[in-house]
Amino acid sequence: MERTLYLIGTRHSAQKGLLGAPEHEYQEFRELVEQSVSALGIRTIGEEMSRAALGENTFSIARQAAERAEIIHLFCDPNHEEREALKIREGDVHAREAEWMRRLQSIEFPVLFICGATHVAAFASICRNEAIDVTVLHDDWDSPGCTLGRHTII
Repeated sequence: MERTLYLIGTRHSAQKGLLGAPEHEYQEFRELVEQSVSALGIRTIGEEMSRAALGENTFSIARQAAERAEIIHLFCDPNHEEREALKIREGDVHAREAEWMRRLQSIEFPVLFICGATHVAAFASICRNEAIDVTVLHDDWDSPGCTLGRHTII
């Protein structure tokens, strides 16, 4: 079975929508995700995010897109308690990226994976080492139309 992963790197604030904010503030990223799902036959969306990282006033745009498309969504970044249980030290980026890979092993491919732009090259390499075909769709996606992402949603 061929395993393909499509990768979008971005700033983390682009992954989140602010409850009550105008939809146009995150519409471009949602459209990018939804168009990628449709055009590439995506079966699972994974992302460098945890429920805990969202907080009370934000939501995952990727999760919302997965729900709309009726496909699987997976938060891949371990939360604080999971990091402690996995003995992932603060700042240990490589251990976190390895955990993302572990979480993706048993899901349906093709996968659209969204992570911080600084992780794109390293995570693509990890995937390729696991015999996953990787296509980087965007190594550092940014929306010039979004004003909330850089300031409010962190």
